[in-house]
Amino acid sequence: MSISRGLLLSLLLSFALTTFAETHNYAFTVQEQAANRLCKNHRIVNVNGQFPGPTVEVQNGDSVAVKVTNASPYNVTIHWHGLRQLRNPWADGTEFVTQCPIRPGGSYTYKFTIQDQEGTLWWHAHSRWLRATVYGALVIRPKPGSSYPFPTPKVEFPVILGEWWDRKVISVLRQALFSGAAPNISDAITINGQPGDLFRCSSQEGFVSGGFRYDWVTIMDEIAGGGEWWCSGGVAHCYGVKRVILSERNKNDLIEVPSAVLGNLE
Repeated sequence: MSISRGLLLSLLLSFALTTFAETHNYAFTVQEQAANRLCKNHRIVNVNGQFPGPTVEVQNGDSVAVKVTNASPYNVTIHWHGLRQLRNPWADGTEFVTQCPIRPGGSYTYKFTIQDQEGTLWWHAHSRWLRATVYGALVIRPKPGSSYPFPTPKVEFPVILGEWWDRKVISVLRQALFSGAAPNISDAITINGQPGDLFRCSSQEGFVSGGFRYDWVTIMDEIAGGGEWWCSGGVAHCYGVKRVILSERNKNDLIEVPSAVLGNLE
């Protein structure tokens, strides 16, 4: 009898966890689009006309299906950086390692389940240098009934750092391969797709989220002020997730923001 009860409890627990889990469906269209940065017009590759791309928001235990349609002139794959693809390597998105690239005009659906992970990760293209503009945040929240490992924040938004070249990044890569020299360094650092205040033709107004405005100086000061970061793979390849505390302009109270995604676009 005790074995039967134990089995019944296990089945009920499994059913409860399955009931709370959801399946999230996303549609990514990789395409070229006009963009103006540093006083110049460019055509960049992005997702759904957004730079950075859409934020994927899920909970621990959820399943995700992302249909990627390639409307760009380049081969492309999407890599889910930091996500454990347990027994699911074909969804990892590493070109010519776990999958063939999605050719222009083609599509591929990535399917995976979040297993015992929480926090802020990011996704990016894993084909040549397309990751310079094809990227976005992947936010994994705790399961229903679980709490944050810190006080519940008033406002949340991802802070994504990237690099910007004043040329097509594919041209920068081709020049480096042709010459055998190191590639040209980027012309600007971007914060959520926009160059910082000191670059030409850049906004001096700070960042708006949730009806509040923040100084970029305040944001970057808090990001640089601590936390753990990981660097690998060469110069300027650093990424990480940390808790960021921002103060609302013209007020003294603090607003806690638990997500910051750093990514080089190497």
